[in-house]
Formats: sequence, C-alpha cells, structure tokens
Amino acid sequence: MSSRTVRRSVPVLTLALAAGLGIPMLHSAANGAETTTAPATERALVPADGVVAYSLVAPTNVSPSGIVARAIVAAGADCPSVDVTVGSKQSSVAMTIRRPGATTGNAFSAVRVCSASLPKGATSASIQGTAIPAAMPTDAASIAYLSDTGCRIKLSVQDCASSQAWPLSTNAALLSQQSADLIVHGGDYVYRETDCPAADEAKCGGSPPITTGEPFLDNAALWFADFFDPAAPMLSAAPILASRGNHEACDMAGNGYFLFMDIQPSSAAACAPKRSQAPIVLSPTWAADVDLAGNRSVRLVVVDSTNGWDSVPSPYVPIQRKAYKKANKLAKKASDAWLVTHRPLFGVTSSAYSDRGDHYWVPWISADQAAAGSGLLSRYSLIISGHEHLSQAVQVPGQPTQLVAGGGGTSLNPTQGYSLPQYGPLTHADGSAMSDTYKPYKPATYLWNEVDFAIVLATPGATKGSWSMGFTKPNGNALGTCAVTSGAVSCQ
Repeated sequence: MSSRTVRRSVPVLTLALAAGLGIPMLHSAANGAETTTAPATERALVPADGVVAYSLVAPTNVSPSGIVARAIVAAGADCPSVDVTVGSKQSSVAMTIRRPGATTGNAFSAVRVCSASLPKGATSASIQGTAIPAAMPTDAASIAYLSDTGCRIKLSVQDCASSQAWPLSTNAALLSQQSADLIVHGGDYVYRETDCPAADEAKCGGSPPITTGEPFLDNAALWFADFFDPAAPMLSAAPILASRGNHEACDMAGNGYFLFMDIQPSSAAACAPKRSQAPIVLSPTWAADVDLAGNRSVRLVVVDSTNGWDSVPSPYVPIQRKAYKKANKLAKKASDAWLVTHRPLFGVTSSAYSDRGDHYWVPWISADQAAAGSGLLSRYSLIISGHEHLSQAVQVPGQPTQLVAGGGGTSLNPTQGYSLPQYGPLTHADGSAMSDTYKPYKPATYLWNEVDFAIVLATPGATKGSWSMGFTKPNGNALGTCAVTSGAVSCQ
C-alpha cells in the first residue's frame, strides 16, 4: 500500500473508460543482528561473470514442469544455459532474453534478463554453478508467504540501512532456514518512490535515484536495492510464486515486475510506457497445484488486484470481476484452493485513518475487490493477501478465511485502532451501503490483529481445507498461530 491518500483513492480506469464516465484521472539475519549491503549505486548490479538465479512457479501451459528458470546477468553478457538433470541424464537448456519495452529508455540497461522453462522430471538445476529449485515440490510440508517487502521512501523514510527497521534481509534468511517447500510473494516489492532526502542521509543514503522524465518510477538499481540484494537468501531456497501488488502498477514499478518476475513468455514489455498515461494492465488469472504431505494437494489461484479503489466500489469493478470469474472456474477443479491476491477482500483498517468524519472513514479495505469477488468465493478455504502492513485474520460468515500478511519489511501500519467492525464489508462505518449495485456482506464474527513484521509458514492439517498458519517475527520468535478450517479461524 502506498500511503493513506492512496488508501482512499487509487484511480485505475483507462483513459477511454474514465472519459466515458466523466471521472477525472489521477496517478496514482534471523537473530536480529544488523546487516549492511553496499548500495546498488556504488557497484555493478551483477558482476561481469556473475549471475542472479532463481525459479518462478508458472502454470503448466507456460512451463509443463510448473517451473520457469530466470537469470539476471550483466548488460551485454550472453544468456547462460541451465544445467539440468532428469533421471540419470544431464543436459543444458538454452535461455532466451526478456527485453524491456523500448520506451523504458536506460532504466533497465544495466542488466540482461534471461528465461527458460525447465523440463518435467528434473531433479537438479543450476545456472553458472548457482543451484536453483528444479521442480515443483512433492509431498510439501509447508508453504511460506510474505508481502510488502520494499523500504519506504516517500511521505516518511524508513531506515533502509538497518535490518531491524527494514527486516527483508532477515526475513529472507529466516525463510531459507525454515526450509519452506514453496514461497509466495504477495506483491509490493519496491517502495522507494522518491530520492533519498538530504535530511535522511543516515537512513537511505546511497539509495538509487528513481527514474524521472518517464511515466514510471522504477529501474534495475531500485529493484536490486529493494528486492534482489536483501532477498538473496530466499532466491535459491524454494520456487517463488510471484504475484503483483499495487506498487507494481505500470506508473510505479510495473516495468521491472514484468521484466523480472512475471512468468508469461511475452510479457516483459507489458507496461511499456505511453507518454500521456501509463497503461493499465491486468495480468492473466492463473493457478498452480502443490502436492502436499499426507496425500493432499492445494491449488493456488492467483488474481491480479494491482488496480482498484480501496474505500468505495468504482466503475473498475466489472473489469476486475472477470478475473474473479476466471479464478472461480480454476478453483472448481481443486479439492482445496487458496485465493492469492494482493489486496485483501476483507481486511480491517485502523480508525487512525478516520480524519474526515465517521461516514467517510471505511473500516474495510479494498472495496473494489470485495465487490468484484462477491458470490465467487465459495470454493476457497483461504484468501491470503498483503497490502496492509500487519498480520491479521478475519472471518466473515459464509466466506473463506481472510489472512493478511503484509509484514514482510515495509514500514508498518498504525499500531492502534483495530476492532471488529459493526457492519460488514461494502458498508460505510455508519452502516450505510456503499453502493446500490453491490450488496454488503454480513458482519465479521472474528478478528485477530498484530501490527508487527512477520512471515507466514503454512502447514497442512489432517483434513481437507485445514491449515496451521504460523506467523514468525524476523528474530525467529512466534507472533501467533492461526488454525484455519473451511469457514472458520482461531488464532493465538
């Protein structure tokens, strides 16, 4: 989430849609020890003979194995091959270049990104000697989740030089130590939206400058500073299912997201900017199946909720609803399913944001998503999201449990002002309906809330749809554990 103002209004409509509706367009170390990394501006992002290598989870229509290998090398270097073992046979898989849009200028010219689909049955894989996960897990004992991980430089300045104040590096090391079988990143990788202010040199000195003169903010150096450098311990730990957050909108860090993290073969330039307006792009809805211990499986259904309004349903809802309809069809084929989407459909906000009177303050976040998903959620045991920088569990009657796990590293939400709302999602604080079109949900019956940094480790329970969700702080201590069964949650 960007800020309190963005919380209330994130305009997302295309120019044509907005014009037709008369709506104005706006731009939207696990032990707690201090660690430091040389700023990306002071060194080559990738050494001439080096590589940043990782594996991304993909749908089987993109890669039959469910795994796409990625490599980031120095600009001008040839794409390496992936050394793969399948059974007793060793082979090399060629990688192809992912090219950013020509209109991104020099923003990503310091690196070259290479990609390859890995073959089914691979037991090991490496790129220039760097081992990467070769296959989707079988008999998985745990799935990890983190979200909202970048260091904030905008309305306030987070201490990017401190691994305690900005704990992505310790969270990444913790994920590696916990041996998660699969890692889900819920979006919002880059939070450096302005250059480091001179008054805050001690906190963010050496931070790469944002891209100026373009309708987007990000560049390769920002992605390395905010994600690839601090997240290094987790890149080789497990395959990463990467989803997109509102900070990866095309006018923010979308160009880097589609170049580095998106799994569609031809998507690298999807956010290629237009001079008058950054394009609105909605990634395809897709799903990945994870084989679990105990002869179970879960389908992770990914919906792009980058765009949308948080405080009231907007004319964008019919566009977003198409994604939820596709997701509902994908979930129909699964014995157990999670909905993975950045904006929570049922997230509770702090009353600290109530600065315009009770009617205008909204206790529920992401109204567009709640409206777009209405009537299309019954097949999920769980909705897992970020966007709010805290740890939270919410139960709305007749709906899947909503978990919010946005404590991956970005500066946290207000610590006070969370209570079980008197009225359900899609209502104002005074109980009035937000819209004549979208019916309010029933009032929630359960809220657990902790404002602290944490990652989540999910372990399957004994029965279908049952999960133990362990929230762990960067120092390795437990923040809380939530027991989830279909339609019920209890945390302690």
